[in-house]
Amino acid sequence: MERVSRWCQWSLSVTLLLAGVTAEAGCVNPGGTGGCVATITDAASAALAGDTITVAPGTYHESGITLTGLDGLIIKGTGVNPLTGQPPNPGKVVVDADGVGDVFTVDSAGVKIKNLTVRNAGNVGIVFTPNANGSSLTDVWIRGLSLFSDDCIFIDTGANDVHVVRADMKGCGNLAIDASADGLVVKDSLLRLTNNGGIQVIGNNAVVKNNIVDTIEDFVCVSVQGNNAQITGNTLTNCDGNGMEVFGDAATISMNVVTGTTATGILVSGSNPTVMQNTVTFSEGGFDITCSSCTGGVVSDNVAQDVINDSSGFVISADAAGLMVARNVAQRATQDGFSISGTAITLQDNQAFDNGAESEKGFRIEGVNHVVQTNRAEGNGGDGFFITGSGHTLTGNVAVANNEDGFDVNGPASAVTLTSNVAKRNGGVGIELSVGVTGITVTLNKAKKNHLDFCDESSATSIVSMNNFGTKDLDGGCEQIGD
Repeated sequence: MERVSRWCQWSLSVTLLLAGVTAEAGCVNPGGTGGCVATITDAASAALAGDTITVAPGTYHESGITLTGLDGLIIKGTGVNPLTGQPPNPGKVVVDADGVGDVFTVDSAGVKIKNLTVRNAGNVGIVFTPNANGSSLTDVWIRGLSLFSDDCIFIDTGANDVHVVRADMKGCGNLAIDASADGLVVKDSLLRLTNNGGIQVIGNNAVVKNNIVDTIEDFVCVSVQGNNAQITGNTLTNCDGNGMEVFGDAATISMNVVTGTTATGILVSGSNPTVMQNTVTFSEGGFDITCSSCTGGVVSDNVAQDVINDSSGFVISADAAGLMVARNVAQRATQDGFSISGTAITLQDNQAFDNGAESEKGFRIEGVNHVVQTNRAEGNGGDGFFITGSGHTLTGNVAVANNEDGFDVNGPASAVTLTSNVAKRNGGVGIELSVGVTGITVTLNKAKKNHLDFCDESSATSIVSMNNFGTKDLDGGCEQIGD
């Protein structure tokens, strides 16, 4: 009978192996009963690479759990959601370090930790060493760390392609996630009430998606230094610094909502960024975008609203031609709606409404060779469009009911062309050519019902023809009107 039983066990093991089914290799429960051990440390010591350790509901007072030589190990809590009767329920399995050391150190590749809570670390909640590439956390809560604790999660250089999914981190002593590795993925997670920043990544190909980051002290909510970052669908609130900062080439920043930051809402610097469909509100800075080594890139369909503390809605610069800025809205920024500088940016179909607490502009155009077309400036505290620099073309733009001029071409601007623009009901001059500008071409424009529709103090090199102006002053005196 014993031989038959052993033969059956052997046959079942072979059948499971051939079927691709992994048997549970270890189990943990608080009493160490039923063939299980009482600590995760003991289970990990007995495990082999590729094993699965299941952890029953309970609180486990341990730390220093080091997973070395255990590639592919799975540690999973068995807590279930009372509403569904199914996992996950991370709050049911708690690993409490009682303020002593790191809780987990993942020192093997492809390790998966699931469905449990880590709390009261004396140092770091979970460490990923350079050997931990391809590892992951899913449905893990980290919270209640001790007063002198460090990061909730620390990912060392070389631990590439770590995934953090549906995590919940609260009360981290330093950063929520501190990573120096490529391919980090953080998604569907909640990070809040950390002492020194939200997510910091130094590495390429980072993905930060669909997270909520709230009330972060002393640092930005999300900081990425590396190329090809994808920062999408996040909600960032009450960041003590920038909401988001990305330094690197080919970044994609889309569908994020940033509110209540103490500095710039979204700051991006690098070659050819894509910044689309984001919203920044009630922050001490809107969007600050720098396209360096620029040959392309898009900034489109974004909204900057109620930007405070003498800050502009959009500050955008490029060092070469190629950047497209389209269909963005700046409303009630306390500084300029749009501040454009650098080289050969195309600015199209944007709107600046009610910006400028102290005579700032709807659109401030500086630099060289920008293409400014079919934009609208309305109700701004200063000029609708303030133009300096050289080589710009303005076509089909509208300036309505701004407190000062509709279009102010200001010295030492040169070689600027205004064609088919409309200025009406502005408090200053509809279209003004100020002292010191040269080589300005003004054709086919319309200015009506402004305090003065057209005023020219420019040099004799300017060309003004085929326009539809109501009132004109061709002999100077522009400075007496509006600004």
